[in-house]
Amino acid sequence: MRANAYHASVSEELEEHCPAPEQCDAPFDFKETGYGGFDMTENDATQDPPAPAIDTEFWGTGDRLYRNFHKGLNARPCDEHGVFLPPRSPPTLLSNKSPDDWTPYQNHVEFETAEYFFSQNQTPAAQINKLLDLWALTLKKHNNQPPFANVRDLYKHILQ
Repeated sequence: MRANAYHASVSEELEEHCPAPEQCDAPFDFKETGYGGFDMTENDATQDPPAPAIDTEFWGTGDRLYRNFHKGLNARPCDEHGVFLPPRSPPTLLSNKSPDDWTPYQNHVEFETAEYFFSQNQTPAAQINKLLDLWALTLKKHNNQPPFANVRDLYKHILQ
């Protein structure tokens, strides 16, 4: 029930800014359920969740120590094609970017704005839109715009 209440509040908040979702160019469908692939409405609470895909490795004197590894998420280093690197190999070097490259953002202000709204403050969508509208009003006389048009524009940059 709680997931549905959350889903309903997110849907209402988005509909407030986009009454016709097919016209809003959304990067993803908020009405889809799939919170981590678990839908509270379709699963019986009496059923156990599926067993995790875990590998166990024993090591040390007498194999008394062990480590558990998720079969797909084991943090083994790999190259850009997903091929695992040999054990103890150094990580691949990152490409040299210029200090003013804020990709996928256009500039430092866009990055800091997204970081603040999404990570630091965890601002609700309606409040983000209100702040961006106010920001746009202050910049209008200078023939300028805020870093994002609205919350959907912000989310598109974050999801790139």
